[in-house]
Amino acid sequence: MIRQSRFSAARWMTVLSWANFVGVWIVIALIHGVSERWWISMLVLYLPRSPWMLPALILLPLSLRFHWKSGFVNLASVLLVLGPVMNWQCGGLVAPKVDRATPKMTVVSCNVQSFRPDFGKVVLEINRINPDLILFQEAFEDHALLKTLLEGWNVHREDEYLTASRWPLTFLGKCEVGAMVRTTVVRYSLETPSGKLFVCNVHQISPRHALTNLRPWSIITGSGVEDVAQAAILRDVEALKAREFTQTQGNRQPTLIAGDFNMPNDSSLFRKHWGDLTDAFATTAVGYGYTSPCKKTGWPSNTPWAQVDHILTTPEMPVERCSIGSTAGSDHRLITAQFRLPKKIFSE
Repeated sequence: MIRQSRFSAARWMTVLSWANFVGVWIVIALIHGVSERWWISMLVLYLPRSPWMLPALILLPLSLRFHWKSGFVNLASVLLVLGPVMNWQCGGLVAPKVDRATPKMTVVSCNVQSFRPDFGKVVLEINRINPDLILFQEAFEDHALLKTLLEGWNVHREDEYLTASRWPLTFLGKCEVGAMVRTTVVRYSLETPSGKLFVCNVHQISPRHALTNLRPWSIITGSGVEDVAQAAILRDVEALKAREFTQTQGNRQPTLIAGDFNMPNDSSLFRKHWGDLTDAFATTAVGYGYTSPCKKTGWPSNTPWAQVDHILTTPEMPVERCSIGSTAGSDHRLITAQFRLPKKIFSE
């Protein structure tokens, strides 16, 4: 009887372990394959991804007790979640090839959420970084610390955007997507020690509001599904218009595009519209690059799960390093990158 019971437990461990392993591969396919083309995969894309590891973590000790060979299957499931499911990036394992004799430029981007809850923490991080260029999104109001932080800088404010540079900065225009009645990108010309380059400050619309309309029974009733599908279409149009705007004056000048894209770099929309650019974090950092949300949302505070803030460039600007901030002065952690400017940027 005992032998039969152990055989039954071993069989169940085998079945459950392999079923979970296949399930993890389905999640990978939904994220990296289907992505924002289906409401279910879109939900998987934007929800926290680490919980997909829980079944394997539960099964792993049980399999060691009842069927040790299944332990390898569960360990593989854990590694798959830690890797492709959670979008672990390892570009920083290989040192980037840059010309260290050329001028460097350090950039900081942050969605400051109207300078709440504690903009002072963001300022402390920025002061430690000592950047040459700052791009804020959702800087709707003013804050007393801005005067001290940006004293002597070239500063321009447009709608929710605040862009500040140690070098001369010229406003070139903004991209407004009519269907959303909002400004998605503001564009500048920046006079660097090497010459002129273009800078774009970006904030694309979030899918959060549409996703919150979904319910556990949506797969049966379809409740909220149409909202998610419509949101995906609008965000696709917005990303298309935004990318076209960043290329208004062609590709003759190096261009830096940074901000809150409200999509991870494994999103199908991100790959479609921004995937040909150099992603500073993906190419020079190691880790997940999560920047949001930092506030409590039924999840531990200052424990972001979404990589929605990015710094992108055209190939003329080699990335030396990139990192994510550590404090929750905003609902988003800041992202910073250091670049090497070309020796000489040709004129328009």
